Amino acid sequence: MWFKLLKGRHIQSEHGKDVAYRRGDVIESDRRLDRLFPNKFERVSGRRAVGRKRVTAGKTSDAGRASESPSDKVSGRNVTGQFAKARNNDLTVYRAGARYTVLADGQEVYSGDTKKAFVAWLNKYAEV
Repeated sequence: MWFKLLKGRHIQSEHGKDVAYRRGDVIESDRRLDRLFPNKFERVSGRRAVGRKRVTAGKTSDAGRASESPSDKVSGRNVTGQFAKARNNDLTVYRAGARYTVLADGQEVYSGDTKKAFVAWLNKYAEV
């Protein structure tokens, strides 16, 4: 099945690499993305061309940890999936040890040393 990304970004693993898609890209998936992410995807019939692809986290190890990051400034594991507010606001969250770093459109917007401080920042960010 083919799906068009209507807003924000979407990251999925393909052939051992995390690939980021942007608004307007067309993604092939055997999962019903339009149902998993309401209002973010639209199912497209008969479309064979795939939209732009951009590698964002490089090869992954057996443990699923990224060996490369999307920015030279960012290291750690992508933990965006653990924070619904981050996903809903199209943010990407990385964790290295106790440190959290957040990217918005590839630019660092937050970096802090504790989960508590990060969650407080995220709650304020999500209110806006």
